[in-house]
Amino acid sequence: MRSRFENTFVAWSVPPSAMDELWAGAWWFLGTTFFRQCILPWNGRMEPLLHLRVRLDQLALSPSQSRVLRKNRDLRVEIRPARIGTAQRDLFHRHKQRFVDGVPESLDDFLGPAPESHPVPILEFALFEHNRLVAASYLALGQTAVASLYGIFDPDDAHRSLGTLTLLLELEYARQQGHKFYYPGYTLENPSPMDYKKRLFGLEAYEWNQSWSPFARQVEFQSPRRDAMPQPIRFGRPVRRRNPVGSESLKPDTAP
Repeated sequence: MRSRFENTFVAWSVPPSAMDELWAGAWWFLGTTFFRQCILPWNGRMEPLLHLRVRLDQLALSPSQSRVLRKNRDLRVEIRPARIGTAQRDLFHRHKQRFVDGVPESLDDFLGPAPESHPVPILEFALFEHNRLVAASYLALGQTAVASLYGIFDPDDAHRSLGTLTLLLELEYARQQGHKFYYPGYTLENPSPMDYKKRLFGLEAYEWNQSWSPFARQVEFQSPRRDAMPQPIRFGRPVRRRNPVGSESLKPDTAP
């Protein structure tokens, strides 16, 4: 089965403001190929996609997200221009062992030949336990919006919830840099392993070929309570940025 693509085009370089408009119209890209997609083959069926974005002025933490930050305080985080080296390729191949359907071929397919600059600048969020790379995610930069392209982690460290951790770090970085929207990538309308994206605060969903509207976040199944503010994660030396990224500036929410 093949996914349905409404439109496709190829572009080596896209201005940041134009990238904002493309994301707002539910466009995505792999390498230098841009496409719009409304359904996806999943477990032998064609499933409708759900395009989401986060309004960063409504960013907050749930109790479980606060716990993810706290339990990973021992990790070092480096934010730098994206690169694909031996460590990233090895981690990608370990990560893709988790998949039985739609197994990705290579990291290059997602990021393209020059991810540090084309088609838009992409940052790598690299997480280290001592000197071992345990997770990495890739954030594409527009003018007022950013998009999370892909994340990988070592399956041996699944207990750390590293996919959630890199997502939270990307969100906070985008907020600190003054961006308006964060696009976490699509998920499915029906239940799937990507449902963690539906638990973010400030969500909006795209009505196909229409507009964005508020989306009721999926509530986690636990009793509501207020978490103590998490301590900052220890960051490595970052690339240029206006403000340091710190988990302490994310606000905990009283909702579950």
